[in-house]
Amino acid sequence: MEKQLLNLLFTSRAAWEKIRQHLKESEFSPQGWILVGEISTYYETDRTIDRCSGDILCSRLARKYPKADIFKQVISSFSPEVSEANIVQELYDFKRHTIKQHLA
Repeated sequence: MEKQLLNLLFTSRAAWEKIRQHLKESEFSPQGWILVGEISTYYETDRTIDRCSGDILCSRLARKYPKADIFKQVISSFSPEVSEANIVQELYDFKRHTIKQHLA
C-alpha cells in the first residue's frame, strides 16, 4: 500500500491535503517517509501547484542523499492514473484494522 499512497500524494495535492494529518512515520519504510517529507515540502513551498514534479523531487533528493537512485526508481514508477477515492479508503480501512488489532 505504501507505493500507491506515495503515488497518490505525488499526483494529487488535494489528496495530500486530505490525508496528511493521518500519516505516521511508523507506517512507512524509511525511504517512504523521506518521500512523504519531500512531497510535503514541495506542496508547502508552492501552494498553487496541483501535483509534484518528479524532476525537481529527484534533484532535491540527489543533493541530500548519496544513494538517491532508489527514490528516482520509485518516482519514475508512479502512474498518473490514480484512484484517489479508493486509495484514501484503503488508508482509512488499514488504520481501522490496525486500531482493532491493538485493542484486541
